[in-house]
Amino acid sequence: MIGRKNVLAIILLIAGGFSEFLSTTYEGLLFLYGLGFKTIFAAIDLGSEMRIYVSLYLTFSLLILALLFLSALIFYWNLPSQAGSLAIASGILEIISIFLPRSFNATMSSTRIFTAILTLILAFASGSIGLFAGRGLPWRAPFLSTLEITTSAALSALTGVFTALTGSFVPSPTGGYTHIGDTIIFVSALLFGCKVGGLTGIVGSVAADFYLGYPRWYVSIPAHGIEGFIAGVARGKHLSLQIAFCALGGFLMATTYFYVNIFIKGYPVAVISYMRDLFGQAGISIVLGIIVTRFVQKAFPKLKG
Repeated sequence: MIGRKNVLAIILLIAGGFSEFLSTTYEGLLFLYGLGFKTIFAAIDLGSEMRIYVSLYLTFSLLILALLFLSALIFYWNLPSQAGSLAIASGILEIISIFLPRSFNATMSSTRIFTAILTLILAFASGSIGLFAGRGLPWRAPFLSTLEITTSAALSALTGVFTALTGSFVPSPTGGYTHIGDTIIFVSALLFGCKVGGLTGIVGSVAADFYLGYPRWYVSIPAHGIEGFIAGVARGKHLSLQIAFCALGGFLMATTYFYVNIFIKGYPVAVISYMRDLFGQAGISIVLGIIVTRFVQKAFPKLKG
């Protein structure tokens, strides 16, 4: 049964998450307006440095948002120490995001500064609740076992290679590249769970981005990390649930890129990219991932979870 302190922490984290998302979106629109773009529903043409800044700023916000909601989920699982640590981590990222605009000679509105400080306070308050509630309690398991680390390393390498190979031959009409490297992310998640799936999604995708020269590689961290983590929830579950959670993970991955693309390319181009990521990249990868997972589980029954 979930305790009252955990419920309070979950409420604070969810409130911080909504504050973070809304204020970041407002700040992004305000920034584009200041550059002379009156609407996101037209083509947006930013210089390379401004694309780096806007996408990096949004990525930090998405990482903070992901950590806040992940912390809330772990509070729900009644793991207060782990949840509190993640909440504190989100607060540290919030501090960095407050000073990020200065690195690009940009400014932050007073509204955004206020909401960022509010999110910071909520994150640290929730983290304090978790760390205090879990004081003296042993962690149920190490964050990553030796087997999970080695498995993630091998699957990340395979993800990077598969992404680079398939992405090299299919250029994207909107920038970046089209690939089906997410297949390995789904396989790793369904075979080994959330932690391996999420880590494989992050490391493998970033490695492929470096190899292919994708300039906004950091967007892949929340996009594919969330994708792998969500898909991993379905490990050992019925096929219908595996498809559903993989679809949810793929949807969140594509939506992450869509959210960033709106502010650096404009809505029309972002929609084209969204359809490609959603139905081309994620859709095909889910089908292949399910097939490969079933084949591996038949060959190695112990991996059925």
